[in-house]
Amino acid sequence: MQGKNIKERDPNEQWVQYIGTKVQVYNDPPYRQVFIDAIKVADYIIGSKFEEAAVLVLLLNSNLVSVPNLANAFGIHHKTLYTYLSSYQSDGLEGLRPLAQYPGKVSNVVVTYIQERQQKNPNLTLVMLNRELSHKFQLTLSTSTINKLVG
Repeated sequence: MQGKNIKERDPNEQWVQYIGTKVQVYNDPPYRQVFIDAIKVADYIIGSKFEEAAVLVLLLNSNLVSVPNLANAFGIHHKTLYTYLSSYQSDGLEGLRPLAQYPGKVSNVVVTYIQERQQKNPNLTLVMLNRELSHKFQLTLSTSTINKLVG
């Protein structure tokens, strides 16, 4: 599989992508794990653009991988990485969050689920809640939408 970037590889198979000498990306469906010098620094759900963008910013901020090398390894345009960096610098992690990714109104089932989860665990973060929503409903919501629903 040498020569293929992460975007071109099968997300349903187990594989390892090496980026330089210090960074490894392990694809272990449904998660992708990132290691620096054999220490796990991140894992995210495959297909989660928000989580992947956060990991890419983490790698860029580590100064272990250049923008062109990281862009080539992940199969994305280098301008996308600069956009992620700029968004992160101005708005933190929320700057990386895609705008609402749901078709129209949120169903009552999802609203009830969010409210129940928030009541049971008031320390539940937005990232954790969105992971649960992604896993259970294949849905990611914006901060403002969740705040309105939890209200």
